[in-house]
Amino acid sequence: MGALVSGGWCGRLPGLLQLSDHESREHVMVAMTTMARSCLATFQPEIKALEALKEEYVKLAEAEADGDDDDSYFMTLVTQTQNLINALTEPPSKDEKTVGDDSHSSFKTEASNVKKEEL
Repeated sequence: MGALVSGGWCGRLPGLLQLSDHESREHVMVAMTTMARSCLATFQPEIKALEALKEEYVKLAEAEADGDDDDSYFMTLVTQTQNLINALTEPPSKDEKTVGDDSHSSFKTEASNVKKEEL
């Protein structure tokens, strides 16, 4: 994780949310969720943009719904966006580390909530 942080990815990833391609955005959100605790200060200002993106996906999920399909692609993106927002707004647990810590212990992330096919 340290190599990604020192390589400047904390600052690069949020701008990629502006891509119009939903699949690309999905990959960016998975990466941001994984890096959330390491890049907290850089990612937190993006919460309003993420909330707007989530609303966009809610509307698309509603349009996509045919009544029977609760597992739509856009509903998956709603969930992924909310997972990222949660990772940026929930306080870290005592065993989580953020950039600046001397420890090299592993990071806990919300990425475990993401389905394997989303990765």
